[in-house]
Amino acid sequence: MQRIFSDGLWNEIKRLAGSRGKQRAAVAYVSDDTIVKFGEGDLLVADATDGAISSGQTSALLIEKAFERGTQVFSLEGLHSKVMLFGDTAVIGSANISKNSVNLHVEAGLVTDNPGIVSMARAFVEAAKQKAVKVDDKFIARIKKIKVVRGGWAKGKNKKKKKNKVLDPGNQYWLVGVPEGDFSEDVMEKIEKGEQEAEKKKSSSSAEIEFIYCFSNDGFRKSAKPGDLIVMMKFDGNWRNGRVYRHARIIHRKGLTRATCFYLEMPRGYARSALDWRQFKALAKRVGITARIKPWTSRRIRERDWTVLYDAWGKKNP
Repeated sequence: MQRIFSDGLWNEIKRLAGSRGKQRAAVAYVSDDTIVKFGEGDLLVADATDGAISSGQTSALLIEKAFERGTQVFSLEGLHSKVMLFGDTAVIGSANISKNSVNLHVEAGLVTDNPGIVSMARAFVEAAKQKAVKVDDKFIARIKKIKVVRGGWAKGKNKKKKKNKVLDPGNQYWLVGVPEGDFSEDVMEKIEKGEQEAEKKKSSSSAEIEFIYCFSNDGFRKSAKPGDLIVMMKFDGNWRNGRVYRHARIIHRKGLTRATCFYLEMPRGYARSALDWRQFKALAKRVGITARIKPWTSRRIRERDWTVLYDAWGKKNP
């Protein structure tokens, strides 16, 4: 899906909030949780500074309730973004999480499950978190004492602070060949430990984890990072028997002795959409990819090439 909603935006958000999957948000002001309720394992970055609390734009009670349910809550002064993630779907637009946004304001938002955009949205929320102050019991006790004056804004220290800057998230796009192989018991134990760490970072409980064990000192091993997107080609001794798997996201990177292991979040049943090598070559040619592709390739590809492959993959294959 990739669609802009306005009048139906909150109905769509309500549907998404009721589905399975972790919620992530970097939303300036949060004052009502009737539709979006943050809970265990979720992440919320909001402006919970004195000014936002005193003006009623962010609710200290809502921040407390989310924190008590097990949400990771952070406060970022000057935050004005409205980015929400529900599992593998992103909502990016004008809406704060408030009754006014639901009932009074004319809002607009892009709702998309495009992996490239979703990954960048997720990276933005994570970057905002890194710049923010973590909310704890002491933080909540303090903001609950602030007097709320609707339409007002606390003067003083909030105005004079330096503006926070969050770097634009950038994805890299990769085509990676993965030879099948056997691993020693010691290496497999380390790989499985990394897989347990990756499980905690999944955006959906139904997703499956794949790994890429990389020991060559190529560009992929040196610069690939969580958030990057991959088309993975797996092959054994006979590359003609290889299978190519639709777009996945790196969610964890773990350094091993003389190697690096990358863990990918794969949608449930991902193997059903895999192409054999002949089908993939034909698809790449059909969508206009001119780069020479080999089964053992590990290379960065253009965003354009990654996107057209994604768009064409589910359509009739040649």
